[in-house]
Amino acid sequence: MNETEQYTATITWLSPPTLRNDGTFRKDEIYTAVITLVPKAGYTLTGISGDFFTVNGADATTNTADSGVVTATFPRTN
Repeated sequence: MNETEQYTATITWLSPPTLRNDGTFRKDEIYTAVITLVPKAGYTLTGISGDFFTVNGADATTNTADSGVVTATFPRTN
């Protein structure tokens, strides 16, 4: 879990969720993360447009309007 003054964030990895034994990503896999942002008191996600967020290194990033649930798909690993 990560947090700032404005929000708390959790990241869940979707399939394939398998990592190598040393905790690194496996070769030749496409990884997808669901990032959930929960605003703290005094902050809101109201007014956030669909597909507003960007994630460094992701090929595609999506979210619905007024939502802090972001799906990020990353390119196939080398």
